[in-house]
Amino acid sequence: MSKHKVLIVGAGQVGSSIARHILSCGIADVMLYDVVPGIAAGTALDLSHCIFEAWGACDGTDDVERAFARADMVVFTAA
Repeated sequence: MSKHKVLIVGAGQVGSSIARHILSCGIADVMLYDVVPGIAAGTALDLSHCIFEAWGACDGTDDVERAFARADMVVFTAA
């Protein structure tokens, strides 16, 4: 069975903290989304350096269609 996929809208401090917790607990794979180009991808890259791949996959995008594709849950952290 594949892991659930959680989309986190907002890749700032709150979004990245939630993503790290989800990944470190092995709960789900994470997709970060932010409207500012490069922020979500950069945050996902930073997280990938501090987690074990077995815990979950982390990716980031500023493409809204890609972000919402196959998301099982959405967490909004952006204002």
